[in-house]
Amino acid sequence: MASHAFCDMPHRGIYQPLFVGSYKLNRNDRRSDWEYDDGYLSNISRDNALFCELTGVKWIWKKSREDIVGLVHYRRFLASPQSHPENPSPLNEEEIRNILGSHDCIVATRAFLHDGSQNCTVAKHYRIHHSSTDLIKVKLIIDRYFPGYSDAFNEVMRSKHLSPFNIIVCKKQLFDAYASWLFSVEHKLAQAIDPISNRPPYQRRVFGFIAERLLNVFILKHNLSAFECPIFNPLDPTSVVPGMSSSLQATDIRRPTELEQLTTIRDGTDYSPVFSFSFYFNNYRDIADTFFDNPSLALDHFLINGINEGRTAHAEFSISSYVNGNPHLCLEYDSPIKIIHHYLNDENDRSHAIGYENLLSSPSPTANKRTHAICRYKELRFERWTLEAESKPVLDVGL
Repeated sequence: MASHAFCDMPHRGIYQPLFVGSYKLNRNDRRSDWEYDDGYLSNISRDNALFCELTGVKWIWKKSREDIVGLVHYRRFLASPQSHPENPSPLNEEEIRNILGSHDCIVATRAFLHDGSQNCTVAKHYRIHHSSTDLIKVKLIIDRYFPGYSDAFNEVMRSKHLSPFNIIVCKKQLFDAYASWLFSVEHKLAQAIDPISNRPPYQRRVFGFIAERLLNVFILKHNLSAFECPIFNPLDPTSVVPGMSSSLQATDIRRPTELEQLTTIRDGTDYSPVFSFSFYFNNYRDIADTFFDNPSLALDHFLINGINEGRTAHAEFSISSYVNGNPHLCLEYDSPIKIIHHYLNDENDRSHAIGYENLLSSPSPTANKRTHAICRYKELRFERWTLEAESKPVLDVGL
């Protein structure tokens, strides 16, 4: 049971408390009945702010000797299928062993993802809430270094649900195989993704966010039989666990045909580098409903309203990302449409057109002090990966 603070659990039993990010604790402040994620030489406890509960996953991999292991959170437990939904209780040892007698692992009940108006893919959901180029880098690394997982990765990205929270219970041998693969991928990612620069604290948890998706990739790749259990908060069993959702059961969106024949030129300006009719209709239900009978007006909507609302209309351009990644533009131009015209007219100033949807580029206060060769090498390596990722379309399309 991973926790970043001491707490008294109403259900202890077989669940061993594990303090994650424990490097910050003084020895005298530690409880004898807890384990700590800095309790071995190769620990990553100091990186807990970046890896989240993965510091606990690595502790289990390296330190645990039980035949069955797993990870839950202090506010997210797997509920017994025998307990009442309004009064849930955690899985007990007998239930776990019985389930693993016929299944490979136990995970959280799948969460159906949506963008606020309709169910959406894992790839789109990640783009909306995190950084699209981070996910592109994951695909590049999977394809380049772990090609046997490429098909499973692509299928998970196309899916509209996933088992969340990095929660899994299974036999130790399987857990070790998963952890070994996961940290091999994360090691490569740490060379491609700068988790600190230009990121608010929440977005710095990037390696934990990506691992949630990679757990589903591993399960699919190895055709594992996963038993799904509801998640509940043992400290407040009646509360709703954040991040869980069900299918919206929405009817299919009617979309116009022959969109590719519509012109993207207005007043002599070709907006095709920033606007795609099919992308705009596929991503926004209200657009499809409003402009079904006159789809050409969707471009006018984007230029007048869409860009001011921060909507994305192209797989390789997001006005939010372009502005966040190039803050100087807000000093030079007083409206989004002028910023778009700058993008169209200046091919030398097109960096961060995707990837900065939820990040913010800003000059580093220590930039002039970074003279150490190793630091500069890491910066150049991050830049190379970013340039390659930004040259690709978002994973919403093309999988």
